[in-house]
Amino acid sequence: MASHHSELEGEYQLFIDEFLQSPSLRLYDKWKTNGDLGLRKSQRRKLTDLCLKVLLELFTGFSANQYESADRLYLTMRRKDKNIVQPTQLVICSLNFRDFDLTYNVELSLPVLSYQKNKANLDIPMPLFDYILSRSKGKIGSALTPIHQSKIDWFHGELLKAYRAENGDNNDDEVTVIKSGISGEITLHNFIYDADKHVLEVEK
Repeated sequence: MASHHSELEGEYQLFIDEFLQSPSLRLYDKWKTNGDLGLRKSQRRKLTDLCLKVLLELFTGFSANQYESADRLYLTMRRKDKNIVQPTQLVICSLNFRDFDLTYNVELSLPVLSYQKNKANLDIPMPLFDYILSRSKGKIGSALTPIHQSKIDWFHGELLKAYRAENGDNNDDEVTVIKSGISGEITLHNFIYDADKHVLEVEK
């Protein structure tokens, strides 16, 4: 009897999600009521990684499953026209997923993706979170609205500023390129620039 009741409740919640066209509406309502995400550390880590993997796709045009190991966020020199596939991209910097965390801003009533304890923050409104959930499930029908694309582009810039403020020009002699192979897998190629000889050497 309890199992049958649980199934009916699950079907009802699915119906509500479909009717409202927002799978995260109930989550946002719960978070607002509780004043926090109410997640265990491991759950928050998984949700943070989920957000970052979608950002990785938005930043580079390559989905996380194309990388051998999707544990870094790559900021690249990608064309502004994101409809054009760019199989080879110069990496400006890469950021470890573990330097990010997902918190909750009570004043905004929104989850916030934070880099290195607020050096750069991305607040995530419900439509953007819906998009992230949709893309994480491999759905290709959803599109990012211009206002949220601008928010993503702004966050990209803030991350780059935070990285440069911390690292300066220390890695100017190191060059990293990401490249998409014929079968779609992404490989990283590291080079070192020899300023005296004006040549790029493959890093071994």
